[in-house]
Amino acid sequence: MANNVVDNITDAFQNIFLAGVGALSIGGEKAKDIVDGLVERGQVTVEQGRKINEELAYKAEETRNKFREESVRAYVKSLSPDERADFADQVAALAQELNGTEEAKQEDTQDEVVVEAEEVVETEEA
Repeated sequence: MANNVVDNITDAFQNIFLAGVGALSIGGEKAKDIVDGLVERGQVTVEQGRKINEELAYKAEETRNKFREESVRAYVKSLSPDERADFADQVAALAQELNGTEEAKQEDTQDEVVVEAEEVVETEEA
């Protein structure tokens, strides 16, 4: 029963998180479209447009991180101490699994490169 509750809460948390990320993405896209439109009309220089886009991207990233942290905090706060320990174990196992997967990918992509070179001797022509 506790696992069903945890699964339901986890699913709800995941859906809330994904909805938030989606909303931020749409907001960022719309803001970029507006800035691009202003640039096209000559009301904002290209450089100003880049700076605005960079600032918007930075703020969107900050908002995403804050939303993620607050969501996780609220979810963990809603758990009992035993459920928190189980959740922490699950997250630690997942992190370890993903870290192992990333390390395996890096090992697979590291190829040895051998470069052969010939010595070229130039002779002076008389």
